Amino acid sequence: MYPTPPATASSSSVDGDILDDFAHHEDHPMIENDGKTPFPRISKPIEHIRDSYDCVVIGSGYGGSIAASRMARAGESVCLLERGEERWPGEYPTGTIDTMKQYRVTGDLIPSSLGGVGVNMGNPTGMFHLILGHDQNVIAGNGLGGGSLVNANVFLETEHDILKMRYWPPEIRDNPAGLGKCKQYWPLSQLSMEARLD
Repeated sequence: MYPTPPATASSSSVDGDILDDFAHHEDHPMIENDGKTPFPRISKPIEHIRDSYDCVVIGSGYGGSIAASRMARAGESVCLLERGEERWPGEYPTGTIDTMKQYRVTGDLIPSSLGGVGVNMGNPTGMFHLILGHDQNVIAGNGLGGGSLVNANVFLETEHDILKMRYWPPEIRDNPAGLGKCKQYWPLSQLSMEARLD
Protein backbone atom coordinates (compact mmCIF):
# COMPACT_ATOMS: atom_id res chain seq x y z
CA MET A 1 0.00 0.00 0.00
CA TYR A 2 1.33 3.42 -0.91
CA PRO A 3 1.59 6.05 1.81
CA THR A 4 -1.58 8.11 2.10
CA PRO A 5 -1.09 11.89 2.02
CA PRO A 6 -2.00 13.82 5.17
CA ALA A 7 -5.73 14.40 5.64
CA THR A 8 -5.74 18.02 4.54
CA ALA A 9 -7.25 19.84 1.63
CA SER A 10 -5.26 19.50 -1.55
CA SER A 11 -4.68 21.89 -4.36
CA SER A 12 -3.36 21.58 -7.85
CA SER A 13 -1.47 24.62 -9.02
CA VAL A 14 -1.45 24.78 -12.77
CA ASP A 15 0.44 27.03 -15.13
CA GLY A 16 -0.37 25.08 -18.25
CA ASP A 17 1.72 22.12 -17.13
CA ILE A 18 0.12 19.62 -14.75
CA LEU A 19 -3.47 19.58 -15.95
CA ASP A 20 -2.35 20.10 -19.52
CA ASP A 21 -0.49 16.79 -19.36
CA PHE A 22 -3.66 15.00 -18.30
CA ALA A 23 -6.01 16.97 -20.54
CA HIS A 24 -4.72 15.37 -23.75
CA HIS A 25 -5.38 11.73 -22.95
CA GLU A 26 -4.90 10.74 -26.59
CA ASP A 27 -1.31 12.03 -26.34
CA HIS A 28 -0.76 10.67 -22.83
CA PRO A 29 -2.57 7.36 -22.32
CA MET A 30 -3.54 6.25 -18.81
CA ILE A 31 -0.52 5.65 -16.64
CA GLU A 32 0.12 1.97 -16.21
CA ASN A 33 1.58 0.80 -12.94
CA ASP A 34 3.29 -2.39 -11.88
CA GLY A 35 1.65 -2.25 -8.42
CA LYS A 36 4.98 -1.50 -6.72
CA THR A 37 5.89 1.93 -8.08
CA PRO A 38 3.99 4.83 -6.49
CA PHE A 39 1.91 6.90 -8.89
CA PRO A 40 3.10 10.49 -9.40
CA ARG A 41 1.20 12.98 -7.24
CA ILE A 42 -0.36 15.88 -9.13
CA SER A 43 -1.69 17.73 -6.09
CA LYS A 44 0.36 19.97 -3.86
CA PRO A 45 -0.03 20.63 -0.14
CA ILE A 46 -2.18 23.65 0.64
CA GLU A 47 0.88 25.36 2.10
CA HIS A 48 2.27 25.71 -1.45
CA ILE A 49 -0.54 27.95 -2.68
CA ARG A 50 0.72 31.21 -4.14
CA ASP A 51 -0.66 34.62 -3.26
CA SER A 52 -2.22 35.20 -6.65
CA TYR A 53 -3.64 33.27 -9.62
CA ASP A 54 -5.46 34.30 -12.77
CA CYS A 55 -8.23 31.80 -11.93
CA VAL A 56 -9.31 29.86 -8.85
CA VAL A 57 -11.55 26.84 -9.38
CA ILE A 58 -13.29 25.29 -6.39
CA GLY A 59 -14.01 21.60 -6.88
CA SER A 60 -12.15 19.09 -9.03
CA GLY A 61 -15.10 17.00 -10.20
CA TYR A 62 -16.31 16.71 -13.76
CA GLY A 63 -17.08 20.42 -14.10
CA GLY A 64 -14.20 21.95 -12.15
CA SER A 65 -11.46 19.81 -13.64
CA ILE A 66 -12.57 20.56 -17.21
CA ALA A 67 -12.82 24.29 -16.46
CA ALA A 68 -9.35 24.31 -14.86
CA SER A 69 -7.85 22.35 -17.74
CA ARG A 70 -9.28 24.65 -20.39
CA MET A 71 -8.13 27.79 -18.58
CA ALA A 72 -4.64 26.34 -18.10
CA ARG A 73 -4.44 25.43 -21.79
CA ALA A 74 -5.41 29.03 -22.56
CA GLY A 75 -2.33 30.20 -20.66
CA GLU A 76 -3.98 31.23 -17.39
CA SER A 77 -2.42 30.39 -14.04
CA VAL A 78 -4.96 28.20 -12.23
CA CYS A 79 -5.40 27.10 -8.65
CA LEU A 80 -7.73 24.10 -8.41
CA LEU A 81 -8.99 23.58 -4.85
CA GLU A 82 -10.57 20.40 -3.52
CA ARG A 83 -11.44 19.23 -0.03
CA GLY A 84 -9.89 15.84 0.61
CA GLU A 85 -7.02 13.77 -0.65
CA GLU A 86 -5.57 12.61 -3.91
CA ARG A 87 -6.02 8.85 -4.24
CA TRP A 88 -4.55 6.35 -6.63
CA PRO A 89 -5.26 2.64 -7.05
CA GLY A 90 -4.54 0.80 -3.82
CA GLU A 91 -5.40 3.82 -1.64
CA TYR A 92 -9.20 3.57 -1.61
CA PRO A 93 -10.95 2.19 1.46
CA THR A 94 -11.64 -1.51 1.00
CA GLY A 95 -13.41 -2.55 4.18
CA THR A 96 -16.34 -1.34 6.26
CA ILE A 97 -14.21 0.23 9.00
CA ASP A 98 -11.91 1.98 6.51
CA THR A 99 -14.96 3.27 4.62
CA MET A 100 -16.66 4.57 7.77
CA LYS A 101 -13.50 6.54 8.59
CA GLN A 102 -13.97 8.32 5.25
CA TYR A 103 -17.53 9.56 5.95
CA ARG A 104 -18.71 13.07 6.71
CA VAL A 105 -22.38 13.83 7.40
CA THR A 106 -23.85 17.35 7.34
CA GLY A 107 -27.29 18.89 7.02
CA ASP A 108 -30.65 18.48 8.73
CA LEU A 109 -31.00 15.18 10.55
CA ILE A 110 -34.54 16.28 11.42
CA PRO A 111 -36.07 18.73 8.91
CA SER A 112 -36.52 22.32 10.08
CA SER A 113 -40.29 21.92 9.58
CA LEU A 114 -40.19 19.42 12.47
CA GLY A 115 -38.08 21.56 14.77
CA GLY A 116 -34.79 20.89 13.03
CA VAL A 117 -31.70 19.15 14.28
CA GLY A 118 -28.58 19.92 12.33
CA VAL A 119 -25.66 17.55 12.09
CA ASN A 120 -22.01 18.10 11.20
CA MET A 121 -19.95 15.05 12.06
CA GLY A 122 -17.30 12.74 10.76
CA ASN A 123 -14.08 13.23 8.85
CA PRO A 124 -14.09 16.78 7.40
CA THR A 125 -11.87 15.67 4.51
CA GLY A 126 -13.37 12.19 4.17
CA MET A 127 -13.99 10.81 0.70
CA PHE A 128 -17.75 10.35 1.19
CA HIS A 129 -19.85 13.39 2.15
CA LEU A 130 -23.49 12.64 2.93
CA ILE A 131 -25.49 15.86 2.79
CA LEU A 132 -28.93 15.56 4.38
CA GLY A 133 -31.40 17.95 2.80
CA HIS A 134 -35.08 18.79 2.61
CA ASP A 135 -36.77 16.05 0.53
CA GLN A 136 -33.50 14.64 -0.79
CA ASN A 137 -30.04 13.61 0.29
CA VAL A 138 -26.80 13.70 -1.68
CA ILE A 139 -23.60 11.71 -1.52
CA ALA A 140 -20.77 13.90 -2.74
CA GLY A 141 -17.12 13.06 -3.21
CA ASN A 142 -14.31 14.87 -1.43
CA GLY A 143 -10.88 14.41 -2.94
CA LEU A 144 -9.05 15.04 -6.17
CA GLY A 145 -11.68 14.08 -8.75
CA GLY A 146 -14.71 15.23 -6.74
CA GLY A 147 -17.88 13.28 -7.41
CA SER A 148 -16.13 11.03 -9.91
CA LEU A 149 -14.52 9.32 -6.90
CA VAL A 150 -17.85 7.97 -5.68
CA ASN A 151 -20.25 7.64 -8.60
CA ALA A 152 -18.34 5.04 -10.61
CA ASN A 153 -18.93 7.02 -13.82
CA VAL A 154 -22.61 6.04 -13.83
CA PHE A 155 -24.30 7.36 -16.96
CA LEU A 156 -28.07 6.92 -16.88
CA GLU A 157 -30.71 8.80 -18.81
CA THR A 158 -33.49 9.97 -16.50
CA GLU A 159 -36.80 8.17 -17.06
CA HIS A 160 -39.95 10.21 -17.71
CA ASP A 161 -41.68 8.80 -14.60
CA ILE A 162 -38.91 10.29 -12.48
CA LEU A 163 -39.13 13.64 -14.27
CA LYS A 164 -42.88 13.79 -13.52
CA MET A 165 -42.27 13.78 -9.75
CA ARG A 166 -43.31 16.88 -7.82
CA TYR A 167 -39.71 17.75 -6.96
CA TRP A 168 -38.96 18.93 -10.49
CA PRO A 169 -39.79 22.43 -11.75
CA PRO A 170 -43.16 22.59 -13.59
CA GLU A 171 -41.41 23.18 -16.92
CA ILE A 172 -39.89 19.71 -16.65
CA ARG A 173 -42.57 17.94 -14.59
CA ASP A 174 -45.42 18.94 -16.93
CA ASN A 175 -43.52 18.11 -20.11
CA PRO A 176 -40.68 15.61 -19.52
CA ALA A 177 -40.62 14.81 -23.24
CA GLY A 178 -39.60 18.45 -23.78
CA LEU A 179 -36.14 17.46 -22.61
CA GLY A 180 -35.91 15.34 -25.74
CA LYS A 181 -34.09 18.15 -27.51
CA CYS A 182 -31.24 17.56 -25.05
CA LYS A 183 -30.86 14.01 -26.34
CA GLN A 184 -28.70 15.31 -29.17
CA TYR A 185 -25.99 15.93 -26.55
CA TRP A 186 -26.12 12.44 -25.00
CA PRO A 187 -23.77 10.83 -27.56
CA LEU A 188 -21.24 13.61 -27.02
CA SER A 189 -21.46 13.20 -23.22
CA GLN A 190 -21.21 9.44 -23.52
CA LEU A 191 -18.14 9.71 -25.73
CA SER A 192 -16.38 12.28 -23.56
CA MET A 193 -16.98 10.24 -20.39
CA GLU A 194 -16.12 6.99 -22.17
CA ALA A 195 -19.34 5.57 -20.73
CA ARG A 196 -20.70 2.20 -21.73
CA LEU A 197 -24.42 1.51 -21.94
CA ASP A 198 -24.17 -2.28 -21.77
